[in-house]
Amino acid sequence: MTQIFDEDTLGKVSVWEPLTSDQVGQINNLHALFHPTGDTDPLQAVLAPNAVIAGHTIDNDEAFRSISLAIDYIQKNIQRPISLNEVAQRAYLSPSYLSRLFKKYLHVNFIEYVNNQKIALAQEKLSLTLTPINQISNQIGFTQTSYFTKIFKKKTGITPSEFRQRNHTIQKIYTIPRELNWDTNDSVIDVTKNYFKSHHITYHTDSEEGATYVNSIGELNDAKGNRGWIYTVDGQQPTQSADEIATHDKSVIQWVYTDYSN
Repeated sequence: MTQIFDEDTLGKVSVWEPLTSDQVGQINNLHALFHPTGDTDPLQAVLAPNAVIAGHTIDNDEAFRSISLAIDYIQKNIQRPISLNEVAQRAYLSPSYLSRLFKKYLHVNFIEYVNNQKIALAQEKLSLTLTPINQISNQIGFTQTSYFTKIFKKKTGITPSEFRQRNHTIQKIYTIPRELNWDTNDSVIDVTKNYFKSHHITYHTDSEEGATYVNSIGELNDAKGNRGWIYTVDGQQPTQSADEIATHDKSVIQWVYTDYSN
């Protein structure tokens, strides 16, 4: 039996353009925001199968995709001002929702994550260039040098000018920004090894009295106890060895080749 449908039987027929994948993603995220089911935490509506963030299993591909988009966008635009609203728009989430995802699954709030990345970049520029501090402030997205100085001192304990004076012997810095594959149980040395392997950077570790340390990265090795590699986490140098520091709530790791006397 054949049925024929025309405008006489259906009324006026309109053909719409197909939705793009981004539009579908936005619809799914809006549905998760405004239509949670039962007593389920709205976050779980965007959390999904097989993805793991900081030790938590994510139950929804859209959540993993959204957080990935947010982190990727931040890293690519870290040298200019970045707002939560801007990143949320790029990740197809509401600002408050993205903020909650950051806090719950990266254990750090959005602004702290962004500022930690910016300060790490500032430390590179202060150590390896002679660029004036006000220009560095502008280059990493701070509109006021005074505010940059305030945030820098809050993160490192010293001002940018003091940091430059103390670290003029630095020769090389490797910066490792937070990625989604950092697990709750990962230490600094675990993250470091994974990063160097994935970026094809040669390195060598050793241990002394049970503590693991890095004694060469690339072409630079410990030199007669005078120069070598130290590490910082979120702008500060811990007193423990790199295998003793957990990274579940950290944003950035740096390996610095410098004069040990400093």
